[in-house]
Amino acid sequence: MKHIKTIALGCKSNERATPENHIVKLDDGNCRAYAALTSQFAPLLYRIQVMNDSGIVKEPYKVCIMIDTEWCNGKKVKDSNSWTVMETIIWLLENYHPPTNGVIFTIYEYEDVYANTIQERWASSSIWPLNESWQAKRDGDYITLHDFQDDLKGSAKYEIARHSGQLDVIDDIDNICKLPVKRVDYTMGEDQIFTLLKHSKMHFTLHGGSYYGAAIINLPTVCFGSFISGDHYHDGFYFKHQKDKGSEIPVSVQHTSWNTGNGNTPTKVSQFDFKTNSVTEHPQRYLRHATSPMELRSYLNGFPMEVDDHYYSIDD
Repeated sequence: MKHIKTIALGCKSNERATPENHIVKLDDGNCRAYAALTSQFAPLLYRIQVMNDSGIVKEPYKVCIMIDTEWCNGKKVKDSNSWTVMETIIWLLENYHPPTNGVIFTIYEYEDVYANTIQERWASSSIWPLNESWQAKRDGDYITLHDFQDDLKGSAKYEIARHSGQLDVIDDIDNICKLPVKRVDYTMGEDQIFTLLKHSKMHFTLHGGSYYGAAIINLPTVCFGSFISGDHYHDGFYFKHQKDKGSEIPVSVQHTSWNTGNGNTPTKVSQFDFKTNSVTEHPQRYLRHATSPMELRSYLNGFPMEVDDHYYSIDD
């Protein structure tokens, strides 16, 4: 076991976390994408904040991050990527919003005996933000686009998007959109990607990558060409608590990738709210899947997008 780096987030400390503390295991299945990394760290940081608020955890919480050797020596997801997997992980850990009493992350390299046979599971149940300095300002006169890179063209995800008819709109986005379009992809490092996203009026993305990255800076986002719940889009009725927590009311929210699956409900995504400086639980409020080429085109022309009674437009 080799020590790589210790990050004291929101605290001053020379201590290290060890395997006797809380362990996060990163492997081939959960270390390479925003969605997978968010699934490991967002629920953890949320629970730490809850324990801080409850007076249970009063000191910086120690988290031991174990990463298989394969991903510790300059490996990239793709050769064309600007940053290595380790550089992305460290950047995210250093830029997360810290729980009240801080966190000590210590990263270790080790030989994972199950590296090629057993992978950690993950699910998109929680959104924990980057720190406040990275939250969306929306003060740039442009939108951002994360499109399919060449290696994904022809994939099942690409063919679904093409079949939706929405790729025709995206292919002509520079002529359709009222604002200039700036593109993001992994030939950029996270610093550059999130700087562009931070100032973007609105983000348009395939179903993956910055679909989840936009969540951690609360940037209004439209997903194009992705069908949810099988072969159709689903606006379903789910229950959420009223303010007094004494009862629940039915609300209609679009089915996205957030907090779905057995035992979960899209109206109860665990999150942190900068306005109240506290944890909360409610539907995600940054993302909508365009359901047709016409709908996608309307957002590019300034028609407002609605997400859980929140409205966004490129004209904002």
